[in-house]
Amino acid sequence: MSFKLEERNNCTIIHFEDPKLDTLNAATLKSEMSSLVDDGKNRLVFDLSKVSFMESSGMALLLHTNQICRDSAGKLVNFGAQAPVLKVITISQLDKVLSFTDNEAKAVQLCSEA
Repeated sequence: MSFKLEERNNCTIIHFEDPKLDTLNAATLKSEMSSLVDDGKNRLVFDLSKVSFMESSGMALLLHTNQICRDSAGKLVNFGAQAPVLKVITISQLDKVLSFTDNEAKAVQLCSEA
């Protein structure tokens, strides 16, 4: 999966470019996110606006990244999730564990307050 990184207000924004967050790319992304946090970038914002499909391995990526950020006194905030992705997240009750907001500005604000 391709993604772009952007730094803003002491947060790293990950703009996912592919429409699927699934088994084919979640393991690689998990490793990439672990490397970012290991490098001291523990305030992450996931831009999910281009992701229209997410399966359990994608949800595991969100949970893993949230946990490693928290373990290093950081934070993960997600924004821009499309309706099909939000449905999966709501059904699995991940919206009770993870931080979601509607737009990038609010996500960066929440993340920088960590």
